[in-house]
Amino acid sequence: MKISDFDIYHLPPLMGMFVDYIENECERLLQESPQFTELQREDHELLDEYPFLNMITDSNGVTKALDLNYAETEALARFCLVEDDINCWKRLQMYLLGIAHAMEIIELLKLD
Repeated sequence: MKISDFDIYHLPPLMGMFVDYIENECERLLQESPQFTELQREDHELLDEYPFLNMITDSNGVTKALDLNYAETEALARFCLVEDDINCWKRLQMYLLGIAHAMEIIELLKLD
């Protein structure tokens, strides 16, 4: 089996359990980060203060034209930046966990 044969949606059961473990570990580590929790707090505050943001993030998406004032436009821009930062933190944490596991495997195999 080659790496190109793997598909996140059709993993063998053991590998699927490993991916779930990594996702849970990633989430746990992120929740311990004050910077990440601050981003999440700001994200939730924006969603609470500006209801139109919920419509944008809803699975149905935007179904009508939005007539935004200046403050709403600023909130939308800030919301996009915060969402991007949150996703960046998640990707970085997942990458670092992958490196940590790769280093453990290299040490086990003694492939210095």
